[in-house]
Amino acid sequence: MNINSLICPTKISNHASTEQSITKLRQPIAVALLLLGSLLAAPTATAEALPAGYVVSGGLTWTPNNILALPWGAANSHCADLSAAGSSDWRLPSDGELVVLTRGVGKESIKQAGWAMAFTWSSQLSGRGHATRTFKDGAAFSGSGSDSDGTPHLVTCVH
Repeated sequence: MNINSLICPTKISNHASTEQSITKLRQPIAVALLLLGSLLAAPTATAEALPAGYVVSGGLTWTPNNILALPWGAANSHCADLSAAGSSDWRLPSDGELVVLTRGVGKESIKQAGWAMAFTWSSQLSGRGHATRTFKDGAAFSGSGSDSDGTPHLVTCVH
């Protein structure tokens, strides 16, 4: 089956400009669907070439979150300065990336890799601080106090 037939299975109109508009939309929609599918892919087993606890998911490599609990600024610096597994382009994950990792069978995969089922920092601002997400149930949390970024939480870095 052709992806174009999935996106627009029937001809909507005989009008040439409408057909051209639909044709122009097919490729970006197809690309978006393919990217979404790769982001929703469940984490694979820990890659053999990586250190213990590292996980590969959605095209990203993740460091284990069971090593450090730091305030947000130190966590952000830690990822930016990290050189591990042959890479030096590490960063804190976005909240959306943490959501994808924590949903469905992803939780069991990271649990088996030895990850802590606790609040972990993201790079996303939320309220007066940065958002965290717990791997226990995928719930989001953001402190409302001015020192919320000063509270130590677990750190995972991605690249």
